[in-house]
Amino acid sequence: MHDDLMCLLALNDADDALDTAKARLSAAKSAVKKATQQRDEALTARDGAQADLDAAKAEERALNRKVEQYEARRATATRALEMGAGDPDAAERQIEQVGQILDDSETAILELMEKQETLTAIRDAKQEELDAKERALEAAIAAAPAAIAEATAQEAAASTERDEKRTLVRKDMVVHYERVRQRKRKPVVRLNGRTCPACQLMIGAARVSELKRGVIDILMCPGCHRIVVLPD
Repeated sequence: MHDDLMCLLALNDADDALDTAKARLSAAKSAVKKATQQRDEALTARDGAQADLDAAKAEERALNRKVEQYEARRATATRALEMGAGDPDAAERQIEQVGQILDDSETAILELMEKQETLTAIRDAKQEELDAKERALEAAIAAAPAAIAEATAQEAAASTERDEKRTLVRKDMVVHYERVRQRKRKPVVRLNGRTCPACQLMIGAARVSELKRGVIDILMCPGCHRIVVLPD
């Protein structure tokens, strides 16, 4: 392979390594932010489950107060009936009506108690999830300084190597390479026979031959416009 193309391929590999190092640094910096977001989401979910449980308990308390009120009314009507005070028919109707209301209320209370069991289980599960996210956040905070320092050092080393590789490539080729790299994630690829591995286009035999003989310095894939180099 042409020496310039070898240097260009090395530059491409160095750029890939630099991109990887930058991604690691970004991930290290965002780890605490991501863990915080997940903790906050778990906290919101737990609070929502607690609110549902609190609402069910409040509804049960309201029904219990209603039961107490209607039991007092029934007791008053029963005493009036026993003492012969007022209209006995009206007292009996009131006792019957109150009894139905009490039956319905007690049924609703039982249903609410069952609902609270389910809501309590949901709240407890959400609390466990929150506890796990809290631990994960604590771990992320503890690990962040070392992870960021390591990723920063890797990025610096990759950047230095990239700059060194860049000096080994002819200026005109660097300009061309940078132009292609701005448009393509991986601007340099190795031919697979005469096939571009990026877009699978078959490149003309004459052009490949010219590259092998050094007649041309750079061969561009006519399909994806990447720089293609010969296989090892």
